[in-house]
Amino acid sequence: MGLRPVRITFTGGNDPTGQGRKWGVPKSLLVSTLDAKLHCGELRFAKELLAAEAPRDELQNFQRHVSQSGRMLFEHRSGQHNDLIFAIAMPLWWTISRHKQNLTTYYGVVGMY
Repeated sequence: MGLRPVRITFTGGNDPTGQGRKWGVPKSLLVSTLDAKLHCGELRFAKELLAAEAPRDELQNFQRHVSQSGRMLFEHRSGQHNDLIFAIAMPLWWTISRHKQNLTTYYGVVGMY
């Protein structure tokens, strides 16, 4: 079918590591990328999307806090899920980080449309 899957493993730290189609990406980077694109309006849920409430609910129940050791923790509230958050965040990060130069060349502007 022409698919070229990318393996992304959630890691700690600050910088992604890897090459080709195998990457370790800090959870904080995935979440902050998604957060930034939603807050500036470059990524939106279509009003017509029947299932738009599910990721919206997950985002509302997603917690970010600092541990006693100073590490950022990202987790869902007890009894809640965060799989849709990362299902959106991983391809968003991949598109932005790996194809930024191609998007700039093709569209003349970097962004999600």
